[in-house]
Amino acid sequence: MIKYFVFLLAVTIISCSSSDSNKPITGEYKSDSPAKALQYISSKPYVTGSSLNLLENNQFEIQTCGNIGKGNWKVTGDSLYLYYEEMRLKIDSLNYDPKYKIDPIDNDTYDVYFINGNTLSREIKLKNGKVAKDRLKKTE
Repeated sequence: MIKYFVFLLAVTIISCSSSDSNKPITGEYKSDSPAKALQYISSKPYVTGSSLNLLENNQFEIQTCGNIGKGNWKVTGDSLYLYYEEMRLKIDSLNYDPKYKIDPIDNDTYDVYFINGNTLSREIKLKNGKVAKDRLKKTE
């Protein structure tokens, strides 16, 4: 009887515990920012309108409100590293204007997101000194 109880307890524990680390990180992520009212109350601005697609071949495509980027990704511990190979402005004509041209990508250009289940998050230091929250949630 005790062996049967221990067996049932073990099966229950194993079946009830789901580890997010076993879930594949690949897929599409979109901005998951709080409601506008909360953004006004919060002392930190939020990034909106971003999408990230992590491909199975460790390539990624990212779109923000003004840029489109591509490159390679890797996971180390609880962090996702995006290494850029290409970055362009969404408005194509600006890519040819020296005033707006983005410098060539070097090997040190990368972003780091913290992985928490199906959410990726980071903080971005803005030119005005403020810090913006960038939170992407996996679309199912």
